[in-house]
Amino acid sequence: MSGSNVSRLTDMRSKQIVGFKCFKALFCRALFYRSGRLIMKTGHLYFVIDEFYQKYDPNKMLMCNKEVVNGQNHDRPCFFALRDSRCDEIFWLVPLSSKVEKYKNIVKQKIEKMKSQHKKNPQCNTIRFGEVMGLERAFLIQNMFPITEKYIKNTYIDRNTHNEVTLSPEVTDDIIKNAKQVLKLHSRGIKLTYGDIDTVFLSLKEEIAIEKSLPPERTSPSNQAIDVNEKRKNTIHMANAILNENPELKRQFIEAKKKYLQKQENLGKEKPISPENNPNKPKHRR
Repeated sequence: MSGSNVSRLTDMRSKQIVGFKCFKALFCRALFYRSGRLIMKTGHLYFVIDEFYQKYDPNKMLMCNKEVVNGQNHDRPCFFALRDSRCDEIFWLVPLSSKVEKYKNIVKQKIEKMKSQHKKNPQCNTIRFGEVMGLERAFLIQNMFPITEKYIKNTYIDRNTHNEVTLSPEVTDDIIKNAKQVLKLHSRGIKLTYGDIDTVFLSLKEEIAIEKSLPPERTSPSNQAIDVNEKRKNTIHMANAILNENPELKRQFIEAKKKYLQKQENLGKEKPISPENNPNKPKHRR
């Protein structure tokens, strides 16, 4: 076999392995959503369900949850998550915007104003900039608000790798540092954010306290199961689209799925070994 053919086969094989790993990650996501759990992490990006805005933003003071692109609604913006220092169940979400030039002009105006007031080291903490998947984005700390996991729709997934989108450590540290500083100033009565975030924060704390006091089967709203099923359907739909484009990958996944389900079935059939029938039971000397 010629060297070019070997190189081509090696390349095809590597692509199949990468593709299979990506689809395996999708399958795990489907199982993850099936359990109804979503664990938020600081520094990751998320989308918010409409119910949150209907419940906590009736006056539409927070950033709009939908953006119209070519006449269609899209999940915009995505949000940078930061865990609250006082309540572990609450996160602060910082919206991202692609209108970089617009917000750079706003930052420029703010800094010029600070200079005219003779402030030392003028800088803007409420709007920061950083790259997301190779594109520059504006992080609108001025528009951040508190939230809990139950109001998260899903994480921001890279369509090419099917993994969660993450930011560089430098960008992550910069957003966290400035967001904490803005929250610290807010606690001192210096308001730099939009919306009534204090009322939302207290309402979420009350909601958490009520849910903790209820039996487990009543802690989640009835529509949460519907939302979880929707997430699972979306994941499976995405996975099927990938499989249909690659028959070999589909065959590999079907085999892996059969092995996984067979393993789960065998685990369910296993019976505990009684002490009398345990072959590893130590023999006592008489």
